[in-house]
Amino acid sequence: MCRPIHVDKRYARYALAWQTRHYVPEDMDARSAGGNFTDISLRTTVISATDTLIIFRPEYKHGTTRSKPLVDRGGVAITFSAHILEAFQKAKAAEEKGSLVETLGGETTAENLF
Repeated sequence: MCRPIHVDKRYARYALAWQTRHYVPEDMDARSAGGNFTDISLRTTVISATDTLIIFRPEYKHGTTRSKPLVDRGGVAITFSAHILEAFQKAKAAEEKGSLVETLGGETTAENLF
């Protein structure tokens, strides 16, 4: 069974998923333990293992298979979310207009806000 298949709105061409930990009990087949990355568009599944780095195209349909009980996994995804880029661009535009507030300690008052 898969978690919902999805695509991601990203500003970078690729995203990364680093599986830093993937423990499967000895009496369980690692191939069917779950937590595997699946790219539906490419019809490919990457069987999870500790220290596995997956680089993928976020606009392709993908998901992760559901882990079975007692499977312990962890990792980090670097996905270059579009909403973070949009927030950065808004802040940069506000800064260029002189409306971004940055204080380096001290009290914030009406005089040092504008």
